[in-house]
Amino acid sequence: MNKATLLLPHLEFEFRLGKKQKTCNSDIGNERFKKLQNVLLDHKGWNDVKYTETTDNFYGKIRKTESCDQAITKKKLHNEITKVSSDFDIRLSLSQEIPCEVCNSTVTKCRKKDRISFFHKNWCIDTTRVSEGENTAYEVELEFFEDYVKLHSFEYLKSEGLKQLVHLLACSNI
Repeated sequence: MNKATLLLPHLEFEFRLGKKQKTCNSDIGNERFKKLQNVLLDHKGWNDVKYTETTDNFYGKIRKTESCDQAITKKKLHNEITKVSSDFDIRLSLSQEIPCEVCNSTVTKCRKKDRISFFHKNWCIDTTRVSEGENTAYEVELEFFEDYVKLHSFEYLKSEGLKQLVHLLACSNI
């Protein structure tokens, strides 16, 4: 990964915890989700903790969060999966979230998100319950802040993100 890519605007550098399957399924299940979330809630070292409820409407590949003025489309720049245990994979995803317009389109998908965000100095961990129709998924992700990404190499960020999520798994005993 070249440094120029990490300097692109609107960059999202995230790690998603997933159940081991043929691909990385980011729904870790309610029981494991609660264990991880409780460990995070018990930790007293966060810079901030925020609770949010949002609704994302999708218009094909365009996502518009109801509480935001701007819609975005994602351009995938890098995607890789690392096996971290017999039960879990971590998917590293690097994307550019490009602001765009929604032009008289029909909603193709709607996702309601109930999220707790745990803010650290350089990154945030989100625990999110996602409802889409009758289905509910339980997701955990770590995302580096864009300014931090611009200061470091891809390999350093990859190592640091994996280390943080593996530590969270160990603390949660799952």
